[in-house]
Amino acid sequence: MGVNQFFCRCHHMRRHANAGRESNLGLKPKLGFTIGMSDVDVRSGLFSREEKHPERTITAYGGRHQQLLIRQFTWGAVTIAIGLLFMAGCGRSGRESPASGTGEENLPSFADRVQAVRDGKTRRIEATEPLSLDQWDVLAGAVGLEELVVAGGGLDDAAAERLTAFSSLTKLVARQSPLTDAGFAAVARCTSLRDINLPHAACTAEGVKALAALPNLRSLRLGGEQLTGAAVCEAVVSLPKLRFLHLIDVEIGDAGLAVLERRPDLWSLYLDAAGVSDEAWGRYFHVCPNVHVHLDQAHHDRDPGADHHE
Repeated sequence: MGVNQFFCRCHHMRRHANAGRESNLGLKPKLGFTIGMSDVDVRSGLFSREEKHPERTITAYGGRHQQLLIRQFTWGAVTIAIGLLFMAGCGRSGRESPASGTGEENLPSFADRVQAVRDGKTRRIEATEPLSLDQWDVLAGAVGLEELVVAGGGLDDAAAERLTAFSSLTKLVARQSPLTDAGFAAVARCTSLRDINLPHAACTAEGVKALAALPNLRSLRLGGEQLTGAAVCEAVVSLPKLRFLHLIDVEIGDAGLAVLERRPDLWSLYLDAAGVSDEAWGRYFHVCPNVHVHLDQAHHDRDPGADHHE
């Protein structure tokens, strides 16, 4: 039974009960009564009794009439309470328990996800938990893997050496994974990579420079405490097919932006906390008028391609 049907049935039952009581008492309703207390105007009197003299009426302020009024208010309150409990029960039945709401119990095991790649059912694996060395050993069997997302950490320099086994790997996302220059050198041997997202790297500009060995790298999202200054930009401009660049909290300064002017073929440039002056931006847009620019997570106000998104 729906909630609306429930309230309607309760309302009709109460109206029939009230009608019976009114007839027994000889009462004649002057106003309609619903379960909403706002519809009741006690000051005007709900009922009157016709006696021998029609001009004389007895209002519901005392005696049995007051008891009847209280009884009807009680019926309304009970009906509302039952309805609220009914709706609360329906709401709980439609929601998952806190444990099941996370979805973790329905997530296939890591071994099952690897097996799905082996069976050709998917080309993508996302690991929300930190990967152990044993799990990296299991992952080695996913020879058809094209996209690897390590969201919970676990991609260190040693694990990066194992990436070379995936000859079809085109996209690598590794959060909470502080790869050093050695780890970047290992990533650079995965020559099929096109998209790299390493927001928590521990490399220097030398590690970034190693990525020039990737002939098809088109997108790079990079962040790390040791990345700063124009040297990072010198490494970036050496990536031949790069089209999308996002430097996260990398202070390149005016000198770094001047280096990026050598790549007017970029489609998108995203910089956070870059430390670039307005004058330097003026020169950049003069040299690179077609680059779509985001600065600190918002369109640059001089961006000529503000409506363009990759």
